[in-house]
Amino acid sequence: MASYDREDVACHLCFGDTVLREWIKGESGGRGKCPWCGGRGHLIGLGALGEVFREVAEIYEPVEWPDEGGDEIGWLLEGHWQIFSRRIDDAGLVQDLTVAILEAGLHPKHDVDFPDYRGTFRGTENVLEMAWDDKAQAVLSGDWPADKMPSAAGIESAIAPDFPDQITIAFEDLAKAFEIGEVLYRARIHDDRLRREHFAAHEVGAPPKEKATAGRANRKGEPVLYLASDLSTALAEVRAWQGAAVAVSEVAVTRRLNMVNLSEFRAIESPFFDEMLRWKVRLLRLFSRLAYDLSKPVMPHEQEVLYRPTQLLAWLIRSNGYDGFLYPSAMGDGKNIVVFDSTSAEVKTPTYMRVERIGFRAKPLSPLESIYDNGPYDHALSRRT
Repeated sequence: MASYDREDVACHLCFGDTVLREWIKGESGGRGKCPWCGGRGHLIGLGALGEVFREVAEIYEPVEWPDEGGDEIGWLLEGHWQIFSRRIDDAGLVQDLTVAILEAGLHPKHDVDFPDYRGTFRGTENVLEMAWDDKAQAVLSGDWPADKMPSAAGIESAIAPDFPDQITIAFEDLAKAFEIGEVLYRARIHDDRLRREHFAAHEVGAPPKEKATAGRANRKGEPVLYLASDLSTALAEVRAWQGAAVAVSEVAVTRRLNMVNLSEFRAIESPFFDEMLRWKVRLLRLFSRLAYDLSKPVMPHEQEVLYRPTQLLAWLIRSNGYDGFLYPSAMGDGKNIVVFDSTSAEVKTPTYMRVERIGFRAKPLSPLESIYDNGPYDHALSRRT
């Protein structure tokens, strides 16, 4: 039986990524005992793997100074993408195989064009998020009427000049329809102790234009209908306290609504053989952050700054012809829904409920975790002018 050296070959059994495994099978010259995982798999030269892996490694940048932190490239690739199989189950082996692949096929005279793969790396700065926030602050800092706003295409081109139509395409991929008669929910706390009569349906629905305050999906004077996918989420979203009386209405969709489902933005299944990987990673981070921004509570003094990026998202969705969007709830188990045109849904006569108990689920905080969940908020606040 032929033997192979680690600097020469690996096999498909070393990897858990199905796209990569199938590619290796197609490119392999035959089976043999792998010097890395010990299995009898489809062998492939490390040089062939090198070019494929270097394209993925480009989404990370080398750390120049030790005090800047960073991680080994093998740890990053495995941690983010789960590339390797259980046969490569040791962190040192993951790093050794990763570096061997990344360095394979590099000519000594040309290796200056590539980073030192034995050093430490980190994710590249998300310029898409920064461009989005800058545009949101520039466009929405004043009371611009909707008909004076820049075009949606112009905004997309300014945010992502290399991929000017990809945000619109992402909306298309996330499209979801609500059919006539579908039931959603809306709640309102009865916190006026001087009022004895129950709310009417129109008082639970969207406010009139003159009373519409700025929200995550709307500017001041632009009323939208905020709904929930189920009763418990509607109650949770109004932050009702124990003993509070809450008016809850069923809301029936009266025409077919074309929506964007931000809660269905899926992770990238495989980083290999994707010419738009860097863009997709950035877009995933942006949409994940905006969904987080939409769902998390915001302090009143933060609203002016932190609402703008999500307001820009809502405006682009609306400008592309959609009737609203869905996003995760941080308070309940269901989804939150924004419907731009409140006449597209009928708010039924509310039923009053008394909150008897409020429940919380928690988990222990690791000593390594930050006490303050800084998330995306600090980035936006730090850019306040």
